Amino acid sequence: MTKKKYYFFILSLISANCFNAYSQEVKKDEPKHYIKPTFYINRLVTGKRTFKTNKNENYSFAQSNFGFYFPIYTNTKPNVGDKIGSVFQIIGTGNVSRAIPKFNFISSKHTLVRTNFGLSAMLNTGTKNVFFANVLPFIAEDRSSLQYKPSVRLTYMFIYNRTVSERFSYRIGYAKTYLLSGSPRQPILGIRVGKFDRFHFNFQYPRYVSFDWPLDEHITISLFNKVMGGIYGMRNVEFRGDTYNSVLFKRQEKLTGLEWDYKSDNLLSFFFSAGFVGNNSIILNEVSSKKINRYFLDVMRSNFIAAKLEPSLFINLGVQLSFGKAKKIYNNLSMYDAIDLNTNFGNGDNNDAMKSAPIPYIPSQLKLKAIQLKDVEDLFELEDIN
Repeated sequence: MTKKKYYFFILSLISANCFNAYSQEVKKDEPKHYIKPTFYINRLVTGKRTFKTNKNENYSFAQSNFGFYFPIYTNTKPNVGDKIGSVFQIIGTGNVSRAIPKFNFISSKHTLVRTNFGLSAMLNTGTKNVFFANVLPFIAEDRSSLQYKPSVRLTYMFIYNRTVSERFSYRIGYAKTYLLSGSPRQPILGIRVGKFDRFHFNFQYPRYVSFDWPLDEHITISLFNKVMGGIYGMRNVEFRGDTYNSVLFKRQEKLTGLEWDYKSDNLLSFFFSAGFVGNNSIILNEVSSKKINRYFLDVMRSNFIAAKLEPSLFINLGVQLSFGKAKKIYNNLSMYDAIDLNTNFGNGDNNDAMKSAPIPYIPSQLKLKAIQLKDVEDLFELEDIN
């Protein structure tokens, strides 16, 4: 064996050992879950909105949110040839919000508390199909009602997502939701046109429509229109000299604005959005049940406020913290949509958490330090080579 061939043989052994050691270390330390434990806080404030039929009456709304989600169970089947293995995930989620509606025509003050805790499940069958479902019981009533037996309601949804290509996906589903403050059962229809890490269009009925433009891996700008709303139980509402013991407060509005979203490499993300509140209305109904536990089946006594509102401005800002490491997605296109489903639908009936499309992970190639012949030639003597 010549000296040059001998050196190349030694180099190949060194490179192979380095690569095997690296691969074993990566495999040993590789995270199990695709989703990081995440906490978020946000704040929404709207301006005063006068009634379209009576300019002397107005209403405003402010809300603070604290929420979280975390992976509970992840099972990833190994890839077989070119076929990507299936992934099944169970995710825990929760949200607590505190809202203060201000009515200039109601003398009593009310603080509304909404809490929900539940589970989401996702199944990626392989390259193109994702099945998503969640169930979230929740309470949405006056803070003073919590000392009684507050009514527990339930929301759920089932969504099928088809990732046709990296530039197009569609969704169909069914949900029980109080977001529209009307009939609680609604279809879910959605499409995405464009790559997640490029300018793309997102339509997700009944939640939002957006044009999202990732400037780079950290900053995304979005032009959006999204629905906000809900149904809350209120007690002892003082209105024009009368006190109503049990009241349903229904609100619905659409936010149209511009959002600036920043995501750091690891821990911190935050967003700021501002724009107009339009197509908004409020309804206050007295109900016969003191516990307000049959929201749509109960007989209404009176509909003492039902008003369309003039537009106003809003601001919305939030911070998100994610901990630990997540399993890399590589070129699993349906996993991008799975993470997007969890981000936008995983918190159930809330539509005010962070909405941030995942930017696909592009793995860097393994870079081994180039080993020059001169770096090892001093390890050998000429007489060692025969």
